[in-house]
Amino acid sequence: MSETNVSTALETKLVQLQLTTKRTDGILAKSEEEPIARHQGTLGTVIGEVDKLRLTVEAEKLGRKEDTTEWSEEIDTKISEADSHVRLTKEWLAENKRKLEEMENDEKIKFELLEPKVRQTIEALPFHSEGYNRAISILKDKFGKESEIVKGYTCEILGLPTIQTANQKKIHEFSDKLSYCVQALETLDMLDGVNGAVPITLDKLPSIRGDLV
Repeated sequence: MSETNVSTALETKLVQLQLTTKRTDGILAKSEEEPIARHQGTLGTVIGEVDKLRLTVEAEKLGRKEDTTEWSEEIDTKISEADSHVRLTKEWLAENKRKLEEMENDEKIKFELLEPKVRQTIEALPFHSEGYNRAISILKDKFGKESEIVKGYTCEILGLPTIQTANQKKIHEFSDKLSYCVQALETLDMLDGVNGAVPITLDKLPSIRGDLV
């Protein structure tokens, strides 16, 4: 490819890069994983093509002893802007993955808290909201309302260990498990039934109890 053709190809790719970058906000606004992942790939491809053509043109300019500093900085600025949009898509995808995993873990824990005979009835169901709703339906039919589920969560709260020292890791684990149970009971509109367990639960954290009340 001649120098003129390479330079023209570079200018075309820079325009394409600019147009692709401008699409980022609109694609992110739709909050759809596949288009965002595809856009991330497109940005990466165009950035790579621009950089490759830039190196070729730069080599030719340097061969003619031209000063490429300003020219190169302009292209670097455009590439940096596109890179920032790649980061935006990566951050969105990472956050979306985290949320999905968190939802899945929440549902999994809800199932794991059930008594063995209840868990066996629904353990084949998927660990997501649809599976949880199906489980509730099955439990209502087979065991009567949500009593077995509520019992499982209540036992889990009452079974939390006493933590004598201000061990942050253990306190965080305690807090996470308690939060899961409380949120599940709140979802079932059965949280009032365990209000009496509050003092007992607080007594299991003597090192920080004063900060909680």
